[in-house]
Amino acid sequence: SESLTPVIADEVMCRGMVVTSGGALGIDALAHRQAMKRLQPTVIVSAIGTAKIYPRDNADIFDWASENGVIVSQFPNRDMAHKPNFPQRNEVIAALSCAVIIVQCSLNSGALYTAQAAKKFGKPVFAAAMPGFNDLTAGGLDCINRGTAQILYCANNLDIIDIPRQKLLSFELSSHQDDVQDCRGELAMPAGLSDTQQKLLQILKERSLTRELLRTAAGLPTDFNESLLELELTGLVLVQNGLYKCL
Repeated sequence: SESLTPVIADEVMCRGMVVTSGGALGIDALAHRQAMKRLQPTVIVSAIGTAKIYPRDNADIFDWASENGVIVSQFPNRDMAHKPNFPQRNEVIAALSCAVIIVQCSLNSGALYTAQAAKKFGKPVFAAAMPGFNDLTAGGLDCINRGTAQILYCANNLDIIDIPRQKLLSFELSSHQDDVQDCRGELAMPAGLSDTQQKLLQILKERSLTRELLRTAAGLPTDFNESLLELELTGLVLVQNGLYKCL
C-alpha cells in the first residue's frame, strides 16, 4: 500500500482532481505528501478545528495545505481529538470529493464511514486491488463483495469519475422577489435551495443551534451533512463557538 498510494494520488491529480483526506498518519499522509511532491494543492478535513495540527507528526502536511490548499472543519477549535467527531468528519470528506478510494482498511476502519457517506451522496467508491493476504484489505474487499465499491485495478478505472471543472455556488432571488422582502419583513428565501437547505435556514433564522440539535430539529434528513456544508460554503450559514447561525 505504501508504494500504491503515491501511484493512485498521481493518477488522481493528473485527471485534475485534488487529494482530499483527513491528514492522518498512514495512507492519508502518503497521499497528501505525494501532492506536496508534485507541488499540487491538497485539502485536509480536520476533526479538531482549523487552528490545531493533529497528529503533530504531520505538521508539514498541514503547513503545506494552509499555504497551497485548504484546511476545513465543521468543528470549533479544540486541543484534543474527540472520537465521535471523526465519523462526521469523514462524511464531509465524502461530500467534498468526486469519488472515494479505499487503499487499505480493516473491517472496523473509519474509512468505511467515508465510503458509506459517498454512496449516500451518489459518488463512486473504489477499493484498490492489493496482492497477498492482509487484514488491511478486508474492509475494501467487503465493500466490493457487498457491491458498494468497485475494484480499482488500473488507472483507466478512474475514467468514470465525473469531475466538475468548476462548481459555482450562487443563489439568486426569483425575478418577482428581487430585493423584495416578504410579509414578515424578512428577505425572501434564495432560489435554488433544496428542501432541506430551506428548512435549515428557517430553523436558524429563529435561533442558533449546535450541529446535532440542528439535525434533530430538521427531522434528521438523510442529506443533512451535504446540505449544511453547501450553506456554509455559500456563506448563508456561519458556525461560531460550536453554534450554527443564519447570516
